[in-house]
Amino acid sequence: MTYAFYVIRDISITHKKTKEERQVHQFHFTKWPDHGTPDTLELVLFGRRVTSYKTQLTGQMIVHCSAGIGRTGTFIGLNALLTHGKNTGKVDIPRYVGTMRNGRMNMIQTYEQYIGLHELLVEGFNLQKSLIFRVNFPAVLSTMCPTNTPANRTKIHQEFKVLKSLTPNYSPSCFKAALLEENLEKNRNKDILAGISLP
Repeated sequence: MTYAFYVIRDISITHKKTKEERQVHQFHFTKWPDHGTPDTLELVLFGRRVTSYKTQLTGQMIVHCSAGIGRTGTFIGLNALLTHGKNTGKVDIPRYVGTMRNGRMNMIQTYEQYIGLHELLVEGFNLQKSLIFRVNFPAVLSTMCPTNTPANRTKIHQEFKVLKSLTPNYSPSCFKAALLEENLEKNRNKDILAGISLP
């Protein structure tokens, strides 16, 4: 299954001599540059997808990037510190990175990745859980907007209010370019203008 910033693969591996077969679920995050940092929202959502994936397989999760230290350390740190922080209410990032480095040198390889881990944790702790699996959607939807509850008291209404609060406020100066004489005819609808301000 291919998504905007990751791919999920189900792989079957067979040992040539023993014919023993194993199944592997591979989660491939595709938008993380080597030595760089990814979009925080995308990686947090990816991490949630990995940890919430329903499977019958009993093996452990293996995390690896090209060298197995920078991006690998950042993802492991994010996963472990989010879990610990939610359970205890606190995180100790330098201590955890030190613990990882005792097991494998240079985990979280660059200063940018170390800063990125902090930003990822902010995103992870503040991002509300909204992922609904397709098979559960009808049941979850019925709990979000029950028929015997006023619309403005339903969970779906509250969720929409949060989304509206995230909409940026634009001042008239943000629409200067759209209101220039040469751009007036380019606006399909005069109530919907491009929010780009001139320097």
